[in-house]
Amino acid sequence: MCFQNVHRQKLHPVVILIVELVEGGNLPPERRSGVGAEDQGDGPLREELTARAAQTDLEGRVHLTGRLPRLEALALAGGADLFAFASQTETQGLVLAEALAVGLPVVALDGPGVRGSVDDGVDGLVVVPRDLPPASALAAALVDLAADRDRRAVLAAGAAAGAARFSASAWIDRIVALYRELLASRA
Repeated sequence: MCFQNVHRQKLHPVVILIVELVEGGNLPPERRSGVGAEDQGDGPLREELTARAAQTDLEGRVHLTGRLPRLEALALAGGADLFAFASQTETQGLVLAEALAVGLPVVALDGPGVRGSVDDGVDGLVVVPRDLPPASALAAALVDLAADRDRRAVLAAGAAAGAARFSASAWIDRIVALYRELLASRA
């Protein structure tokens, strides 16, 4: 599950790479048949990704819905097992908070704003590409987590438990505390 604008800088070909890696990856055969990817984004790569998703080896496994109304997108996301965040250019991906709020463990490439949303090892995984290209590193982490039902359940519980930190009241409390701290430092 991935919902962002479909641009090259957001590494959307990873949606297809994930499914390709599952076929040759470390998931047991009984789990492979249920693995697919859904991308709710829209943008300049949509035509290219749609053509690739229609090829025989991926047919029916990669779904590109295009942009959906917010509540419909969130309802659909709630039925997924995990959420992929492939952008390394977002300064604050709102979709991270939305995915966590519906109880989805997040697997995200490290980038600006990611660590402020994803608590690595608690409600998701922050992938730091080292020896692999970013898309391959993210896809490998997704395949590994898809194969580990127990770890996915722990991260999903962490996502659901920690989602309140994104509520409006939590943000208001943080801002008020910051103002109080600033005013106290001036006294």
